[in-house]
Amino acid sequence: MIQMVRIGISILGAVLWFCVAPLLAAEGTLTILHTNDLNGRFEQMIKAAALKDQIRQAVGAVVLLDAGNVLSPREMDFDHQGQKASPTVDLMNQSGYDAWVLGAVELKMPRRSLTDFLRSARLPVLGANIHQHQSGRMLFQVQPYSITRVGGLRVGILGLAQGGVDVIIGDPVRAARYY
Repeated sequence: MIQMVRIGISILGAVLWFCVAPLLAAEGTLTILHTNDLNGRFEQMIKAAALKDQIRQAVGAVVLLDAGNVLSPREMDFDHQGQKASPTVDLMNQSGYDAWVLGAVELKMPRRSLTDFLRSARLPVLGANIHQHQSGRMLFQVQPYSITRVGGLRVGILGLAQGGVDVIIGDPVRAARYY
């Protein structure tokens, strides 16, 4: 009986080691930077990108997130040079943002324009609790969460939003528990 217990403990120890070892190996420092309510202020995005690069060189793992309202309320007035893309989204792509949660400014835009802008995003656009009013489905190009690898770490990012027109904004706590 004692021999069996020792073998059981040894196997359990081995199983725990294989479960914990990757966590120990992935241990490190993660710096989270975020912006919100930029409303098309390009200079702030450029500063955030420079800060991300500076921290990455000094510390290592860093993510840059936007918590909504990055687009200008007057985004539709910008000269898009015949393109359907947004200059703000283009700058976010170039600035190294890792994810963007839609805010009230974005959700008040005409749906077709927002869809065109989202198509040009090369970063995850998040909103776990945002659904189309008519169908209850997620908005086009919007996903509930993203998992990214940063400096050897796997980082999960869940997007929760508030506000909007012609969309259903679900309970953020319920959405967080679901995902």
